[in-house]
Amino acid sequence: MGSVFDTFTECHGSLSANIAAIFKKLVDDCLKFDNKLKLLRICGTGDATLNKELPAMVQYANSRDVSEKFEMITNGILLNEPTMKVLTDSLSRIIISIEGLSDLREILSISSI
Repeated sequence: MGSVFDTFTECHGSLSANIAAIFKKLVDDCLKFDNKLKLLRICGTGDATLNKELPAMVQYANSRDVSEKFEMITNGILLNEPTMKVLTDSLSRIIISIEGLSDLREILSISSI
């Protein structure tokens, strides 16, 4: 018996593709505002780089010019050269989050002594 994810995929297609479609709808809806958004930021539940459609989503939002600034927060673990090329061409800023790495804090503390 398949997982819930397998059942969802069979019924609705790829989760990444569905998220991309919803994202495009949200971006298009932003064009209905009288003024441009001050900031559009991709962040939240899970890391955005897990979504296979991320490069296309970022390019789409950038092409629609819905915000003054366009950012993404990521832990950076899945960033590679092709993805970075798309992100740096499309985003105003990429924020790499390293919160919760206690070992790193210890290293930084020791090396600063």
